[in-house]
Amino acid sequence: MIDLRQNSGGNDDMVVFLASYFIDSVEPIVFNISYSTIDSVYYTSMMPSYIPGTKLTDIPIYILTSGATASAAEAFLNILINYNQNVVVVGKKTRGAENPVNHVVVGNEYILRIPSWRNIYSSLKTKWEGTGISPHLDIEEDCALVMAHLIALEKLIEITLDKDELSYLHWAYDGIKALNDPISVDNDILKSYVGNYGG
Repeated sequence: MIDLRQNSGGNDDMVVFLASYFIDSVEPIVFNISYSTIDSVYYTSMMPSYIPGTKLTDIPIYILTSGATASAAEAFLNILINYNQNVVVVGKKTRGAENPVNHVVVGNEYILRIPSWRNIYSSLKTKWEGTGISPHLDIEEDCALVMAHLIALEKLIEITLDKDELSYLHWAYDGIKALNDPISVDNDILKSYVGNYGG
């Protein structure tokens, strides 16, 4: 589970580094090539040729999103949607801040953020500037974690053969479902249980 609901962006180098752990490719992949209209420089967003540790390419990945998910967080999401079929996005449509900005100092007290990067090549099918990225399951952001947890447990229940493990998964599923949708009991019924009970 990857929670991007309050992630408003960051650095592209970190985006491609983290995304690379979930992409099954031996060869480096060029995701984007961008051009800065302010500095007249090019930037290549590319999967590194080496990452330490173990890749996680064959596991279900649930990504939580909201209207606050933006910029580099959207780029990370977009890369995984395009390069990993195990991704399920749960939450709300993202903000739609695709084009990076440059920071320009204006006087002594102000910094101006100008959208100045133009994408000139992309291996990714999805564009999201101004529109955002839609989730697979559109649900209120404060319910997204619980819903993703339930979906993950449902899939595990489908493929689990061990009876003890299956019993545990059903117990976990029922517990989370009860937290998400608690049973309401009429006050009169609750009052009928009030009294003195033995040890």
